[in-house]
Amino acid sequence: MLKKLIFLTLFIAFQVHAEPLHIVAAENFYGDIASIIGGKNVQVVSILNNPQQDPHLFSTSPATAKAIANANIIIYNGLDYDVWMEKLITTHSQKNIIVVADLIHKKSGDNPHIWYDIKTMLVYAKYLTAQLCISDPAHQLYFQQQLNQFQQYYQKLQQQVDKDKIQFHNLPIIATEPLFNEMADSLGLQMYGQAFQLSVMNNTEPSPLEIKDFENHLLNHTVKVLILNNQVSNPLTQRMEEIAISAHIPSIGISELQPINEDYFTWMSAQLSALEKALGE
Repeated sequence: MLKKLIFLTLFIAFQVHAEPLHIVAAENFYGDIASIIGGKNVQVVSILNNPQQDPHLFSTSPATAKAIANANIIIYNGLDYDVWMEKLITTHSQKNIIVVADLIHKKSGDNPHIWYDIKTMLVYAKYLTAQLCISDPAHQLYFQQQLNQFQQYYQKLQQQVDKDKIQFHNLPIIATEPLFNEMADSLGLQMYGQAFQLSVMNNTEPSPLEIKDFENHLLNHTVKVLILNNQVSNPLTQRMEEIAISAHIPSIGISELQPINEDYFTWMSAQLSALEKALGE
């Protein structure tokens, strides 16, 4: 009887120990990296995971609230990009909550698209690894090994960024939204049309002067490439794309969310390759 009791106690302890940590990420690129670091020892739910969806039109559901209630770790961007997440977690202050913008000391009013600076993702990955080691100390070695694997992927992407910076440094480009600006800064590109971009991002009509300035950059060929947000479209951005086509300026579409069946690294690398091709034309 005593042996059976000991066995049952050990079995229950193993079951508790073997239960994976539940992670909820507001955006799928943060969820993807959580899956890379946590591997078999985590279960990850990414709330925004459809690259065809406009993230700004997202509304929460009971399923979203339930996932957050069951989570051990909650991850979101911050910088007013996913304010709906802040509202959902107000009753879960006891949970481990990671605000990625806070990790890199960004403040309200800064460009919220911080995942386009790959250094942000390295800081996030290291912090998440430390949190996983605290939450599940039995798998510390595994999490560290996964982080090492992440860093190998990261170094390869960083090499592509460094190569492009040497090749395309100081070339002028323009974009309809500030989605790609963090990466453009890393590449040393000159980004034009930033006042126009802020208006579009904030769902306000750009001023006539901002629109005229944007059009002139395209018509006068003072920029090499037009970057579009391929998840968000409106008559004004469509018009700018049409002007670029008529002026024979290449356009590339950049997405806010990670495409299905791609990881963060292949996604970023593919977009850099598209930019390389466009700048080379």
